Amino acid sequence: MRGKTILVIEKNNFCREEIKDALKAADFDVWETGNSEALFGPLSHLSPDGIVLDGNMKDKSGKLISSRIRELMPNVPLLVTTENPEELEVVLHLERGADDCMLKPGRPRELVSRIRTLLHRAPLDQPAGEICLPSGVITNGDIKVNLLNHKVYGEEKELAMSSKELALLTFLLLNQNRSFTRKKLLEVVIDKKEERSFRVIDALISRIREKIEINPRRPRYIKTVRKRGYMMESIPDAKKEE
Repeated sequence: MRGKTILVIEKNNFCREEIKDALKAADFDVWETGNSEALFGPLSHLSPDGIVLDGNMKDKSGKLISSRIRELMPNVPLLVTTENPEELEVVLHLERGADDCMLKPGRPRELVSRIRTLLHRAPLDQPAGEICLPSGVITNGDIKVNLLNHKVYGEEKELAMSSKELALLTFLLLNQNRSFTRKKLLEVVIDKKEERSFRVIDALISRIREKIEINPRRPRYIKTVRKRGYMMESIPDAKKEE
C-alpha cells in the first residue's frame, strides 16, 4: 500500500525479516526494531500508519508493552502477534488496546491482509442504513462523538480510543435504547477474517466503560442486558448524578 508506513517491533530476527519482506512486497514502507525500549526513546518521534508488535516483548520492568504503545499512539492500528493459541491470551491483548491479534509463526500474506483491513477500516464506521446527524456530532449525556474529526469527548475532555472502541461506541450511540447481541456487535467491529469470540466484545465494552463512565461497575450509559447483550441507554440530562 504505497505511501503507508508500518512499524514492526519484533524480537525474533527471522520473524522480523519475514514480516518486513511481506510488507515491502505489498508496497508498504517499513520501519523495524528488535528493541521494545527504542519506541519510547529513539523512535518516539515516529508517526507510523500501523504497528505490528511481538506480543511477548516486555519493557525493562518486565511488563508487556502493548498498553504503553496504546498510550503513546492511541489512534494507530495495532496488530499483535503471539505464539500462544489460547483464547485468554488473545483477549488480554485486546484488553490492552490491540486492534487485532494473530498467531505466529503466521502466514505473511494473511498478516498483510489484516494490516490492510485495519488501515482501510474507517475509525468511525457508520453502520449501513444509519443516517448521521447533519452536524456530524452524536451526543448522549456528557458523551460527544465528532464524526468529522473522529474524536470522542467526555465532560468536555478528549478521550483516546482505538478504532474498534470508536466503531463500537458510535454504533451504540446511533442506536440508543436498543439492545444488541454480542454476535451482532462482533459484526460491527470484527472483520470476517479475524478470530471471533464474544469475549472480544466484553473486553471492548469494559475498556469503553472505563473511559466514559463515572463508575464503570455501575454504568449509566452502556447497560448489560441479561441473556441478550448490551444497550446504550439514552441520558437526556448531561448533569452528573449525585
